[in-house]
Amino acid sequence: MLLHECRKGIPKWCSAFEGCHVRNIAVVGNGPLSAQQRSELNSGRFQVIVRFNYLNNRLPGEQLDIWVMRWGDTAKLHFWGLSQMTTEEGAEALGAADALWLMAEPRTGHAHWKALQPLYRRFPAVESMEHLMLSPQDTRRFPGVDRWPGTDAKAPSTGWLGTVYALQCAQSAGAVVHMYGFNWHDKHGDTHPHISDESKFFQQAEERGLLIIHPTACAGLRSCGKRTQKDARRDCRIVGTDVLGRDVYRCKGSLSEKDPAAVATTATNKAKVQALMKQLFGPAGRTALNLTA
Repeated sequence: MLLHECRKGIPKWCSAFEGCHVRNIAVVGNGPLSAQQRSELNSGRFQVIVRFNYLNNRLPGEQLDIWVMRWGDTAKLHFWGLSQMTTEEGAEALGAADALWLMAEPRTGHAHWKALQPLYRRFPAVESMEHLMLSPQDTRRFPGVDRWPGTDAKAPSTGWLGTVYALQCAQSAGAVVHMYGFNWHDKHGDTHPHISDESKFFQQAEERGLLIIHPTACAGLRSCGKRTQKDARRDCRIVGTDVLGRDVYRCKGSLSEKDPAAVATTATNKAKVQALMKQLFGPAGRTALNLTA
């Protein structure tokens, strides 16, 4: 039985929340995850896991139920996430996901169906799976959204939008939302203009008992240093543990890159990805997903 069959008034975008057993939902931002947090996310505790855009900290095979992607005027496939991925990376992630939430163009609140055609051509599997075009403007009318942290010209971040949509599903199901890997510091060059308002919104939601925030590694600082420093656009990433078992962080990579572990497991080792695809989708591998090169 699907969730909308056993819950009255369930929003249309929540149909990917299968069954009436949904009690814990994880919403995972693209910030660093500690070893303990990754273990929690892989424990099977969460019936639904929501992730965003390029899935920076996700490793192949890790749970992904709802994939939220934001409209991008300069993205070659019109949405950030699949636009940056290789065919192998995109195939694995699409095979894991139950549904896509595509955030429409923020100024108009919608996107014409033609905007999806490049996505369909590159990844035909998208057309046959559940995917919804959601309007950022709709969140202004959600219960509890007293102040929309955005403007008509600049919508809130993908993390804010996806989490607020997930909160509506959670409240209908009586489930708890857990937030991991969110970056709310404004001390780096790639920050969102409304990040302070978004941070306050979720802190207030936690105080009201609507969700639980799990502190992000690196104190939630996505990059190291200030804008004027040479490391201002480098990720703060976990590189190991010290003698006391505490996570050790270093400035490594670019803000537009995946976590080094994810890169090593995907782009630089296609054999492992192909083997994983066969494990997930059977001997047909790419054929099972009807992929184009």
